[in-house]
Formats: sequence, C-alpha cells, structure tokens
Amino acid sequence: AVQRPDLFKAVCSRVPLTDMVRFPLFGVASRWIHEYGNPQIKEDLQRILKWSPYHNIKSGTEYPSFLFTTANKDTRVNPLHARKMTAMLQSVNKNNQVLLFTEMEAGHGAGKPIKKIVESQAFLLTFFAQNLGLNI
Repeated sequence: AVQRPDLFKAVCSRVPLTDMVRFPLFGVASRWIHEYGNPQIKEDLQRILKWSPYHNIKSGTEYPSFLFTTANKDTRVNPLHARKMTAMLQSVNKNNQVLLFTEMEAGHGAGKPIKKIVESQAFLLTFFAQNLGLNI
C-alpha cells in the first residue's frame, strides 16, 4: 500500500515490521538479518531502502486510510514499528485516517483470550466499514 497507494482505499497492517533499517536493534529481530539483510552492510542497506515501508513514505502522496495494530508486550516485533509508521503517515496523509490500535497486556498474537480477539476484530470491522462506506 506504500508502494502503490492508488490500489487501496483502506489497509490494516497487524503487528508490522516497518523500519527495515533499524529492525536489528530491537529485541529478537537481530535474528532476522539473514532473511532481510544487514543494514550495516552498504549493499544490503541500498537494497533495503528500496522496499522498507517506513523509508518509502513520500510527502505529497495520497495514501489510503491505515489501521496499524500492535501490542504493548509484543516481544517479537517491537511496537515502535507500528508507532513510527503511524506517526509518519499521519504527518503526510492529510485526507485519510491513520489509526493505531494497541492491545494492552498482549503479545504478538498467539494465545489471546477470546475477549481480546472479539474486541480487535470489532475495531477492525468498524474501521473497514467506515472507510469503505459499508453499512453494518
């Protein structure tokens, strides 16, 4: 949706990894260097910068409405990724919603109580209904 915002009206990005330049600095993410590349290596950094969502947001571009989700106790993908991406898009995306939904006392997703699942799904459905003009 960052690469081709014209293709979307509303997007939900759950517990996203968005800052691909700094991802190895936080928690277990340093283990993913073999998959995504090492930003400390010039050639890898040049490749990463071409597709890192956070680094490809452009001022003056109309992005779709976004809902980012995270959890305050996510030890897999640090919540800062969703927070930074939300703030960056809010600063450039003046015509569409950019929201952040943070689940409290929750992790990356597995083992959530039914109540938390229902709450997050209701928020998600409401977001899409409002942004796509659906009557529910």
